[in-house]
Amino acid sequence: MNEKTRKLVVTAILCGITVVLSLPFVGTLILPVVAGTLAFIPAMVAAILLGFWNGVSVAFVAGAASMIRGFFMPGLLAPYFVNPLISIFPRVMIAVMVWLVFNALMKTGFPKTVKVTVSTAVAAAVGSLTNTALVLGSIYLYHASSVFNYGQVFSFIAPPLPGLDHASLEAGVTVFFMGIASSNGLIEMVVNMILVTILVLTLRRAKFAKF
Repeated sequence: MNEKTRKLVVTAILCGITVVLSLPFVGTLILPVVAGTLAFIPAMVAAILLGFWNGVSVAFVAGAASMIRGFFMPGLLAPYFVNPLISIFPRVMIAVMVWLVFNALMKTGFPKTVKVTVSTAVAAAVGSLTNTALVLGSIYLYHASSVFNYGQVFSFIAPPLPGLDHASLEAGVTVFFMGIASSNGLIEMVVNMILVTILVLTLRRAKFAKF
């Protein structure tokens, strides 16, 4: 099997794994406010082991699966993911950022094993944070009014504090909501760093990598 065919086969396998991880309750992290996902881990692995376009291809599958789930699966943020700029674009950018960061760090002068480990972990962290930042930023950019509706719901539950009107309470609750969502992103980042690093190092020892 030549190198091009090998990459194509491995990419197809990672796309299949991505679809499986996108199924309900399979690749899901149950976090305080929203459910995180492990579905873009194969995209990170593909970007590191196989290259730019392979990583982007797997990431696109992860994004498409996320968009489909937005149509059919209930969830606090699920309705927003029917927008491809929220479901697909951030996933594709994961692969782009992972590839860029990994290859940049691999040019440093550290010992090979240390360099691969650190480069993989940092690239996975950057990729995960890229996803969180783009998803939350896109939700705010394209659906700000509906996000603030969460604040309106809570403002009717809690009475206003002295000197604090409903508008201020709505804004405060919304900031709190987005803060919790961001903290979930940090938990997701740590999990992704650990799993991607383990997978890449294991596959490297199994001669799946050229570095």
